[in-house]
Amino acid sequence: MDRLRKIKDKYEFIFNKIHDVIVLCNANFGIVESNRPAEVVFGYGMPVNGKKCYKVFRRRGSPCVDCPLQATYDTGKVVPIHFYDDKLEEYFEERTYPITEENRTLVGYIIVFRNITTNIEIGNKSALTKKLIALGQISSGVAHDFNNVLTGVLGRIQLLKRTVTDQEVLRHLDMIEKSALDGASKVARIQEFARMPKSRDFQSVNLKNLVTDVIEMTRPKWKEQSDHKGIVIEPIVEIKEDIYVLGDSSDLRNAFTNIIFNAVDAMPEGGIIEIWAEVMNNITRVYFRDTGIGMSDEVKEKIFDPFFTTKGVKGTGLGMSEVYGIIRSHNGKIEVQSKVGRGTTIIISLPSARRIDREIVAKKEEIKFFPLNIMAIDDEEYILEVIRDILIDMGHQVTTFSNVKEALEVFRSESYDIVLTDLGMPEISGFEVAKTVKSIDRETPVILLTGWNIEERDDRKVASYVDYVLRKPFSMDNLCSIINESAKKVMRRIREKGEKKANNNSDTDNFSPV
Repeated sequence: MDRLRKIKDKYEFIFNKIHDVIVLCNANFGIVESNRPAEVVFGYGMPVNGKKCYKVFRRRGSPCVDCPLQATYDTGKVVPIHFYDDKLEEYFEERTYPITEENRTLVGYIIVFRNITTNIEIGNKSALTKKLIALGQISSGVAHDFNNVLTGVLGRIQLLKRTVTDQEVLRHLDMIEKSALDGASKVARIQEFARMPKSRDFQSVNLKNLVTDVIEMTRPKWKEQSDHKGIVIEPIVEIKEDIYVLGDSSDLRNAFTNIIFNAVDAMPEGGIIEIWAEVMNNITRVYFRDTGIGMSDEVKEKIFDPFFTTKGVKGTGLGMSEVYGIIRSHNGKIEVQSKVGRGTTIIISLPSARRIDREIVAKKEEIKFFPLNIMAIDDEEYILEVIRDILIDMGHQVTTFSNVKEALEVFRSESYDIVLTDLGMPEISGFEVAKTVKSIDRETPVILLTGWNIEERDDRKVASYVDYVLRKPFSMDNLCSIINESAKKVMRRIREKGEKKANNNSDTDNFSPV
């Protein structure tokens, strides 16, 4: 005991200046001395001297089973333990330091408690960040593969549309095409996961056309399923032709689709969905009103919370939270008016936009080119088939390769006007293909096809070796447009060669020996 008192007298000033909790105990677990933080944290401002350490710190009636004292004494190494204090709602690290006589008889020990709540929170955030990064990498790979699939779907749809004359079939193909494009938009959002958000390039969107598309795309839900149940659900759209909003048509279609689905689910006995709009002070307000069961104030407050649902196992609780996120990303607002038994009205406010004459933009450039000899490289055979069929439909000659090494060997010995190459391939990347092509013939246009997001660090590679980048899934018009631009370079190159040859011949004709 005398030794403990000497330790206390010698170090009391230091103990009280340290923010960690420090107590001096005897061999019977009794607290002999404690610093001020121990009294504040565990004694709630009152002295803890004379009390048992396990009662003060662990609120137990007997010595702690997990006490690190014995393990530290036996091993000679400090064995820390971590625990959570329910009353303080904080995490602590406990370390014990045995005090022995010269014959190693235990006379007491020092306990040091450190609040590690902040460290735990930082560690959890770091672990979460690592998980998010890993999830972002996984989702990016899935998105790339899905982009390839959508490329095949869109290519086939657009080729079919060039041959089909039946208007009803064309209408269905249009809906499938829009759904595939919406899928591509969702994939793009997946690829932005765990990346810094970038500014959106919004366009002028005709509201009536957008809502009409949504009604048509949701028809299986409000028409066919309702008929099967023997109920009637009738959407009524009253929107003027000349109302435009600023936004992304795919995202807005997705938001409006979720609202329609919710309205249908809220009318188990059938009913009416009214949709109308008004424009005031450059703000367009879109109203969706159903005659369904309505919502209580409690449900209304939680409707935009992720994973909140009133549909039980049938719902995910993500629909309206996604709608909220889309509208907010469009610098818009969303309101809910609802009463139990009296239906619900969703009001969406979006920035208005002016009409843009897209006929001029969409008008195809009528340029006649002689058939070009094009090389296409991709490790997916069905992508190559789509590219080949589109380019042959344009009148060009196409040679496809799924083996990159074989394609480069052929390019060294044969002449091609344009090279299309995928970016992500197992053995050799599209960047390496482009670099090799340019090393053989600097003037050959290279088109890079990619389902990935090109990182900023790769921008220099693109600028050095690639003439055009075409994102998957690409439309037939996009591919045709880039091929036409590449063809202009090819024709300019041929013309310059012809002029150079003509000049050389002229110089030879004018030469006369002295």
